[in-house]
Amino acid sequence: MTLFNVIYAFLNWNVEALRVFFVAPNARLLTLQIVLLAVLSAAVGQSIVLFANQIRPRRFIFSLLLSTVVFLVGYLAWVLSLWLALRLFFNYADSLDAILYGVGLSYLPLMFGFLALLPYLGNPITALLYLWTFLTLIRMQIVFLGIPDWGALLCAATGGVLVLVMRATIGRPVLWLHGWLQSKVAGRRLQFDLDTLYRARRQRTGRYRDR
Repeated sequence: MTLFNVIYAFLNWNVEALRVFFVAPNARLLTLQIVLLAVLSAAVGQSIVLFANQIRPRRFIFSLLLSTVVFLVGYLAWVLSLWLALRLFFNYADSLDAILYGVGLSYLPLMFGFLALLPYLGNPITALLYLWTFLTLIRMQIVFLGIPDWGALLCAATGGVLVLVMRATIGRPVLWLHGWLQSKVAGRRLQFDLDTLYRARRQRTGRYRDR
């Protein structure tokens, strides 16, 4: 099975083809490719933020590498939290691989993450992509893990809460370190709101013209 096969099956929600993905000999490689595709798309979106902040080329590359590492850590956190929720509520004892593949599958909507670069529409589109990802996570549990509808929603919500708890407790130093490293690597504190950056740039341009 190829990455193109998985994407095509996902966009058409071809359940039988997606079942093949879960048992394919190269399922781990495909999952890695899916996550890296999401990372690449997010990097394209973030590159606009870095350009708008006028980050130098060397710092630009290091900033993207740092964001890639953080993205992958976030993926593993989702896998772990969902696995714990499934064990807690349904005594899930199957291989962790199915969770790895399922969460990876749910990341496919994020391949459109590059749309975050659109002025004014970037933030709403990003929010919709993450909602799509969350709904896919629920659907994946129902279809491929045999979890009841209410249970899939409960586990996905619990997994999200566990991720938030980890971010607020043991993850807080990591988040602080990420913010500190991000500022150090970029050479300044980044402004992520493109709308604010565009307005500020227009104001500066207007002042220069007045002079």
